Amino acid sequence: QGVIRLENSSNYRRLFDEYFVAVKDLSRNFDEKVDLVGNKWLFLYLTQTLDKKTMASFVVSDVKNRTGKISLNLNLSTISTTEFINFEQYIKGQGQSIIIEVQPIDMLNNMRTFVNVKERLHKAGHDILLDATSIEMLQTLNIKSLGFDYVKLFWHDLMEEYNPESEDIKKLFEEIGVNKIILAKCLGENAVRWGIKNGIRSFQGPYIDKLEVAMIQKHCPNGKRCTPNDCLKRKKMISGYFRDMCDYKEILDRNLG
Repeated sequence: QGVIRLENSSNYRRLFDEYFVAVKDLSRNFDEKVDLVGNKWLFLYLTQTLDKKTMASFVVSDVKNRTGKISLNLNLSTISTTEFINFEQYIKGQGQSIIIEVQPIDMLNNMRTFVNVKERLHKAGHDILLDATSIEMLQTLNIKSLGFDYVKLFWHDLMEEYNPESEDIKKLFEEIGVNKIILAKCLGENAVRWGIKNGIRSFQGPYIDKLEVAMIQKHCPNGKRCTPNDCLKRKKMISGYFRDMCDYKEILDRNLG
């Protein structure tokens, strides 16, 4: 799923693309009695396995034509594995760099590992992102001292209750670095408007997907043949038969802002 940065009222650029496996969707293939998300240890084992599978899938894909950085949501423990080292070498060989998205609970439970991972990633020229935050979490954590390159703030409709003219919110975002903040889970235009009023310029979510697909179909010679859903599905895939059915994959991956 793409993250875009608004340059002005009519132009944007793709900041990076996040690649992930939706565990909730995956759970439909298992026994209904098995709660993949609710069982802590099963979920940890599953995500560690998915980390390795996701990284391996890039080796059979053509990433050099993709604009922007490649972002993966990984466990901190994965960064020390042979699979990550091999993945990193491959991505560097393709002229790309990586953004690693970290879950707050993973960071808080493994602070020493987090510090080591952050230093290792920065030394290699990669970035690190704190995922799945709320305004309340940002008010509690000293984000600036943790040294993140990006912070994802998850949108929800209750955030509209925060006064966009509030000096407290503006001060909070300024302390973090407003250019580091990505407003994610944007479902509609109201989320983007709220973000802009508070100085945010980077966005992700279903509403952003629709904007990107509209732009892709506008530039694609086959734009009228494909449905928006098919176009979006192909854009989100790393590789595979359904993606290969697209005659203009370079347009799927191009920055069309």
